[in-house]
Amino acid sequence: MTTDSELNTELERTRQALEAWRNFSACHETVRDLLQQEVKRRHGVPSDWVEVLVRINDQPGSATRMHDLAAGMLHSKSGMTRLVDRMEAAGLVSRSDDPSDRRAVLVTLTKRGRRLLEEVLPTLVQVLVERFAAHISPEEARFLGVAMARVIEANERLQQTDATPGAAAGRKTG
Repeated sequence: MTTDSELNTELERTRQALEAWRNFSACHETVRDLLQQEVKRRHGVPSDWVEVLVRINDQPGSATRMHDLAAGMLHSKSGMTRLVDRMEAAGLVSRSDDPSDRRAVLVTLTKRGRRLLEEVLPTLVQVLVERFAAHISPEEARFLGVAMARVIEANERLQQTDATPGAAAGRKTG
């Protein structure tokens, strides 16, 4: 049987988690919006193009599979295809068959895409420093990074479990 004290402790913990979630969401939205505005104003390109360039550049050989790109950016496959279509038409990326998996498509930075990324990176750094990093200590940044990574990893594990037939029905919820 749950005591009043245990219930109050759980309610307080939930309240604190909800407050943290609201603050995280508002912070993310605010900084993201400012970043999008500055990238568009200074460089004339949508910020999601820049995110694609950064994600591709961070991969070995500056190439990544279309599926991995879509998953990392939380886009649908069709949405990512349209985005990469526009970027390819602008000469920023190219597509090719993945030699290790004929079913997969690799997206690679072009020279023009790399130049744009080099132009935009100082803006990204400036906005992130001024609008985010300047307002938290290095210790708080590390804590946030570790905490968010733990939440991501836990949810990825739960997603894998949920993908197993019958798994979601058997999981306890309390």
